[in-house]
This record gives sequence, structure tokens and C-alpha cells, in this order.
Amino acid sequence: MKKIISVLLAVLCLVSVLSVASFAADESANKAEFTVTADKTKNIAKNDTIKVSIKLKTNYKIYVVGLPVIYDSTKFTLLDTSESPPLKSFLTFSGTMASSYVTNGNWKSPTELYTERNSNPSYWSQSSVMNKYKIVTATWTADSSKSNNPVTLNSDTVIVSFKLKAKSAISAITDGDVFISNDFKKTSSFAGGVWYVGRCAGEHISDAKFVSVGQTLTAKSTFTSSPDDPAEPARVSYTWWQWIIIIFLFGWIWYI
Repeated sequence: MKKIISVLLAVLCLVSVLSVASFAADESANKAEFTVTADKTKNIAKNDTIKVSIKLKTNYKIYVVGLPVIYDSTKFTLLDTSESPPLKSFLTFSGTMASSYVTNGNWKSPTELYTERNSNPSYWSQSSVMNKYKIVTATWTADSSKSNNPVTLNSDTVIVSFKLKAKSAISAITDGDVFISNDFKKTSSFAGGVWYVGRCAGEHISDAKFVSVGQTLTAKSTFTSSPDDPAEPARVSYTWWQWIIIIFLFGWIWYI
């Protein structure tokens, strides 16, 4: 009898541990939303300067942020870059994220970003793509010596901005000109991603409270849609009843 009870207790403990682990692993309810904006989006003349800003909104406390912003270098030149440190000189960090975290950035678009740090290297490592699209990266890292209190951005807040100069006249900026691609997202199945917003699972900054992946990350822009946007390719989906209609109406073609 004692043996049976011991086995049952062991099973209950195992179930309890698995349940806790499963619950802890489900981070999807923790959401971070980025928005790409610009101070001028239409009727841009050659050599005009536009200011691109990135807004972030979260429903959780932030531990670290990694952000890759892609721009079309055939249309724009990135301004205020420097070959000497600090590499982040071209970025303007804003708000509580700037004051509470250690910030950094890079504009040189290292080859590894195209060949290793995304989940679709067959596309991004093409020479034509690497020549056309350049990647601006920015990071925010928690540091208890700077601030011990992680930040939650309950509303859209500008966290960083940079300047682009138009190489020629542009009637309107589209989502394919400046964007954040899902291919660079850090996930449990792709740890190499450089786009992430790690969660702090506590009131104060501590490595033990760092939850690195699983959060729901989304990105949008205030620009017009572009049919050839590599970040968001157009896909057609149908409901079950639409598939039935299609099969009945066009099914005879399969037998020709």
C-alpha cells in the first residue's frame, strides 16, 4: 500500500512540475508591438531628409530589446554614420528606455545578419538582396547599475529614431522601403534572431528573472502597402466553405 501511495505521489509531483513548466513556457499573452513611422511619407524630393522613428508598446516589463530595421539603400542613404566608435552615433534613443537601459546600435549591416541571424537565409543572403537592403540595429540592455526598475511601455512610445536622405524623388514611402521583417525574429526554434523583447518576470532587474523567448512580437508601419514587400509576402487563404465551392466548380479540371 505504501509503495502504491509513493508511486501516486511521484506521479502527482511529475504532473505538477510539467504543468508549471508548460505554463511558464507559454509567453504568448505577453505582447510587444512595434510601429515604424516617418515625419514625411509623401512627395519626397531628391536629397530630402526624413526622420524614421520606431514606437514600442508592451504589456510586460522589458529586460532587453533587439531591433533590426531594414531600409532600401537604392532609395535612401543613412545619415550621421561614423566609422569610429560609438557606432550608435547615428541613432537617437528616446524616453524612459533611453534613460533606464544601456543602449547601442550598428549601421554597417554585417554579413552574418544576412547569412545567419535570420530564419530565411536563402533569401537574405542573395547578393542582390544584400546590396539593396541595409539593416540598422539597435539594442537596449538592462543594467542594475543604471536602473533596477524594468520599464513597461503601456502606450505607443518612440524609443529610437534615425535619418535617411532620399537618393531621388519618391512619391510615397511604402512598407517595402523601411520595415521590420519577421524573418529576424528570435523564437524558441530559432535562437539566432536579432529581433526580440525579453521579459523581466519580476519587479526588479535580475538575470534570474529574464525570460528570453516566447513573447508575441508584431510590427506594423504607417506607410502604404507594397506588393513586393519581402517582409510580408501576399498569401491567399480560403475558408472551408470557399474550398468546397472551388472544388465543386473547378474539380472537373483535374480530370482533363
